[in-house]
Amino acid sequence: MVFCPVQVDDGAGPIEGPFVLTGQVIGTYPEDLILVLLVRVDRATCDAEGNFGRRGRYLLEQVDLHGAGGGWSYLDNLGDHPAGVTFGRIYEYATMSLESARAMRGRGRSFGSSDVGDSELPSDVRFLSTFEVAPGVAARRVPCH
Repeated sequence: MVFCPVQVDDGAGPIEGPFVLTGQVIGTYPEDLILVLLVRVDRATCDAEGNFGRRGRYLLEQVDLHGAGGGWSYLDNLGDHPAGVTFGRIYEYATMSLESARAMRGRGRSFGSSDVGDSELPSDVRFLSTFEVAPGVAARRVPCH
């Protein structure tokens, strides 16, 4: 598979709020698996209130990686946590069975909800590629604590 570079807000500049990711995946994978996108917080960053993010991964259910030509887009709403604009994010493409994806659904709609720790990941998850999005900026920010 080929994972093309991901564009953040069409290259518009620093992230100041919700942002859009666009990308393309070219290639095939086994028919009994689905391609998903997971995200985790860069543990070296914190939100604008100084709080470190939770450990674990979140399944991004709103992303359709199976579009025509492999193109996809995703609106990252900051996990419904506006202060989360200053979190760095690590996105991971992975394959898993549909059953495993169903088991993970509803666990991670926002950074404040239940995440999936490494020990809880389904055994059939296979990580394929990773990309990072740098922390955004906030007008008011306190140091990490």
